[in-house]
Amino acid sequence: MPIGINDIPALRLTVLNKLVTKYMMPPNLILSQFFRDVNYESDNIEWESQIGSRGLTPFAAEDAESPAAAIPGVGQNSAQAAFWKERTFFGSSFLNNIREVGTDRKYQSAERTLGNQVRNLSNRSYRREEWMRAQMLCNDGFTYKDKNGVYITLDYGIPNDNKVSLATDYKWDEGTKRNIVEDISNGKLVVSNANAGVLSHAIFTSEVLQYMMFDDTIQTLLQKSSFGNGDMFANPTNVIGNLLGLANMHLYDEAYQIRAYLTT
Repeated sequence: MPIGINDIPALRLTVLNKLVTKYMMPPNLILSQFFRDVNYESDNIEWESQIGSRGLTPFAAEDAESPAAAIPGVGQNSAQAAFWKERTFFGSSFLNNIREVGTDRKYQSAERTLGNQVRNLSNRSYRREEWMRAQMLCNDGFTYKDKNGVYITLDYGIPNDNKVSLATDYKWDEGTKRNIVEDISNGKLVVSNANAGVLSHAIFTSEVLQYMMFDDTIQTLLQKSSFGNGDMFANPTNVIGNLLGLANMHLYDEAYQIRAYLTT
């Protein structure tokens, strides 16, 4: 029986010669390094917050009664635990006849299919935890459903004075009055005034890194420093971090997809 063109894979009109994967790798959990997990025995989570005093002991006469000092207060906080879950269904026919991705005829075993999907579900769960940490830093909280399906808005109580926002003219992307160096300096000053702390970590995306790399003020400062020989493009995070006094620069491009039904 003669062999036709369609019987030779390499001569078919459609040839699978490349496999492109997207969002298949484990999530990059940078924020999990800063905030550890704590097991809790109840779905009603309670925690306390305490703010110390930065006052000074007053002067007093040697034999006079000592003035009373205020005792640091303790704040009570509570929230219902957030729940998240999802499932995947595989029929036996599907498991036993699924083609291996990236091949035209090779089939993979049901065990491997299940293992791949378990890893995918785990990655999605880890990414949800990371998203919750990001909302704590960026939005001071988030909205979720409790065990009864009731929407709850969690507020971490970050003081408004500690939230630095920019007016439209000062936005780093297209602001006509943008001043990246001054904005970072103001952010460091906010932390220092709040708790005498030193800003040691900066988390940013590739877009923000480009804004800093091609900023006119930063370019001018680099020309006057030892990094004016082009090292910034080879190692931008360290160069800009040293220039702006930020010890730890974290490039963070983790992303997630939102899928929902289309509605009219």
